[in-house]
Formats: sequence, structure tokens, C-alpha cells
Amino acid sequence: MGELRGIPVSPGRAGVSFKPALWLKQLISLFVLLFMVTQVQAASSEGPVGSGYKGADYWRSVTQGDAGYSANKASEAGVLINRSGEEWRLVRNDQVKLYGKWALAATVLGLLVVYVLMGKNRLQE
Repeated sequence: MGELRGIPVSPGRAGVSFKPALWLKQLISLFVLLFMVTQVQAASSEGPVGSGYKGADYWRSVTQGDAGYSANKASEAGVLINRSGEEWRLVRNDQVKLYGKWALAATVLGLLVVYVLMGKNRLQE
């Protein structure tokens, strides 16, 4: 037991010396170990198998709208991704955008023609 200004002090946590070099080595070792573990996990989860990556054939059939097993007996219960949304997107990008532009332009042109022919239509009091 030591004394500090006449007060007895027991050696406890204050008696432990702080060694930054040892602490830094342990911290770096921990980060290296974590990095190695994540690299091993990433390498084992990725990797080409056959004609692509693992599960490529599965996701290809899912995006094509193939039905799988489901305990639910509804008509599209086994379908994970509904293809009708993709079909609508294709129609919208090709036809609806083109004809929609022309319909909007024809509407504005029609309003302009009515305004020119009839003029301002004022309410009578």
C-alpha cells in the first residue's frame, strides 16, 4: 500500500500501467482477424457455378414469372414476381409516352383554337 499526500492508497486500477504499444498491437490484430473472416465469408458466398453465379437459374425463373410451390390455393399464389408490371412498363415506354405527348399537344391546340374563335367568354351579371 502506498501514500498520496498522507492518504493510504491501495494498488488497484490506478496501479495498472497503460502500454499503448501493446494495446495498439491487439487492436490491429483484431481488425486483421475481422477482415480475414469477412473475406473468407465473401469468397465462399460468391463464386461462379456452371453458367453464372449461385442461384442465377433460380432468379431467372423467378423474374420470368414461373410459378413455384405454395400452400395457398389462389391463382397466382406460387408466383413470386408478377410479370404484368413489366409488360405494362414496356407498353408505357413504347406506346403510351408517344401517343400521350400527341394527345396533350392536341388538347392544348384545341383549347387555343376555341379561344381564338370564341374569344373571352365573360359572365353576364
